[in-house]
Amino acid sequence: MSSLDPFLVKQQSEQRILAAGGRICDWLPVIERRSPRPTGEVVARALILNALLNIYFKAPIPIIAGWIEDNGLATR
Repeated sequence: MSSLDPFLVKQQSEQRILAAGGRICDWLPVIERRSPRPTGEVVARALILNALLNIYFKAPIPIIAGWIEDNGLATR
């Protein structure tokens, strides 16, 4: 697996966001990772973000909390 340059990754990500008409937060820090996150970790983070989005759309928090617990996402 190749090593990542975190500053280059941030710069390329910001360029893509701006090119698509988005805005960036230029004060966000550079994440000092030199290798991609494991697939399982990325999936778990995406599932938690999905749960938060469901809460935003008024899903019952106890149900979402149960789903997070049932899927082993609370301990990651």
